Amino acid sequence: MVLEFRTSSSKAASLLLLACLTTLASWMIVRPWAASFAIPALPHDPELLRAWRSHPEHPQYQHQHLGKIRQYSVSFQDYQEALRHYRLALWENPLSSRTWFDVARTHWWLGQVQEAKPALRLALWFNPSNARLRWEAALFQIQLEDYEAAIANLRHLVMTEPSQRQTYFTLIHTLMQPADFIDTTLPAEPGVLSDYLDYLIRQGEAENGRVVWQRLTALPAVSVDPRLASAYVDFMLEHKDLSEATSAWNLLLRLRGIGRGGGDLDNLMWNGGFERDETWGAGFDWRVGRSAGVEIGVGASSSAEGTRSLKIAFDGTRNLDLTAASQVVPVMPGTRYLLSGSIKTTGITTSNGPYLEVIDFLDGRRHATSESYIGDHPWSEVRVPFETSPRSQAIVIKIRRETSQKLDNLIGGTAWIDQVSLKKIH
Repeated sequence: MVLEFRTSSSKAASLLLLACLTTLASWMIVRPWAASFAIPALPHDPELLRAWRSHPEHPQYQHQHLGKIRQYSVSFQDYQEALRHYRLALWENPLSSRTWFDVARTHWWLGQVQEAKPALRLALWFNPSNARLRWEAALFQIQLEDYEAAIANLRHLVMTEPSQRQTYFTLIHTLMQPADFIDTTLPAEPGVLSDYLDYLIRQGEAENGRVVWQRLTALPAVSVDPRLASAYVDFMLEHKDLSEATSAWNLLLRLRGIGRGGGDLDNLMWNGGFERDETWGAGFDWRVGRSAGVEIGVGASSSAEGTRSLKIAFDGTRNLDLTAASQVVPVMPGTRYLLSGSIKTTGITTSNGPYLEVIDFLDGRRHATSESYIGDHPWSEVRVPFETSPRSQAIVIKIRRETSQKLDNLIGGTAWIDQVSLKKIH
């Protein structure tokens, strides 16, 4: 009988222990869920809300949350009461950067700017690596008209948050001139300089872009991103800065390990045989146009030399005014040149077919044109002699088709262009 009694007692104790553990586990699971009904949600600090719902008995979180209710709620707004709760929260944890930030904001809303600034400094002091806090502090410092401190925070963010640099640069430009930012604040770090140059290109800031490019390329042992170098070449060409574009183009070729190849070194055209892809569509390489009613591309269906040529296939539905391809070529002023190339056509309709054109890069003046090709022609050489103007620095070679004035003006058929060459006439 004694043994039976002990066994029953053990079972009862085990059941009691199991019941207690089950109740405790249930409470740990249910407590945050139940607290979500008892604790009102505030969108301003979801991290604090989650912390208090997980530990509703913790006085720091309780006072922080009640302070926010008093600070932000329209129905219960009382800034002095908010400050009281924040001070109680700081009594529990004086190192809470978020609470110090809320204290600073509340002082500012009370018009107490001199009290707000040291509280904000403490917030940053206790958590200097928090990017969100730095960003909010920078915005707050602008409200406090403490622009120097705001710029310092933004500079820190520029260094540590690469994915958001475009946003930081935009805000910095509202606080200071780009030239001043470059001279006094811009970090001399390759990644920052590269991203800032990209930003300036997007903003069309040519003058400041040149300065940043010079700083970037002057850094020791820095490998510039070829895509950025290519974008900078295009940017300089867009702003008619031929010297800067040429210098950047030469650097781009070195970065990509590209030489002129074993072709005719007297030929000033780049990729005149359409055999190369490394710089296609950028810089001093060919740029291909687009339009409804025509397909333009490089292919191996026919070529005068090598394996490829530029193919222009018209579908017969448009009377096109088209620049199929173009290339900028540096030249000497007042100098005679010979433009040549090979053209083949099949079934080109209407009165106007493809032709070669030379215009001045700076003023757009037309230097020369070839005849246009219609109908069917085997590979034929085109030769266009011309002389540059006294002020010419570069020309644009274009493969063109002008609109036709005929009633039957919808162009169809296919043309191929190959072996485009530009040489000085001695």
